[in-house]
Amino acid sequence: MTDAAQWQPEVVDAERLSTDERSLAEIGTGLFERLARDAGQADAGPLNLVRLPDGLGVAVVRAVRGGGTIFVAPDGSVLYLASAIDITTGLDVFRDGERTPLSRFD
Repeated sequence: MTDAAQWQPEVVDAERLSTDERSLAEIGTGLFERLARDAGQADAGPLNLVRLPDGLGVAVVRAVRGGGTIFVAPDGSVLYLASAIDITTGLDVFRDGERTPLSRFD
């Protein structure tokens, strides 16, 4: 298990993700697109993909003001955190099992 304090997040292109990781990234991307649409925005803006350590899944980071991070686990469950929470702190919360109900994105 990787210590989140030592983990260094790295933005990767979707092509560098495995097929399973790309599917997880699509879940996070779709949720950000839904949030943007509900807020009356044309699109979610720039989204960065980060592979999480220890096979925990992927993080989709909305790199705009008021953005945030959606962590997506291999089972498709997610955790949304506002941009005020850095990704390494978010990883600890995600690893501890905190999740955001998908109904919150409806």
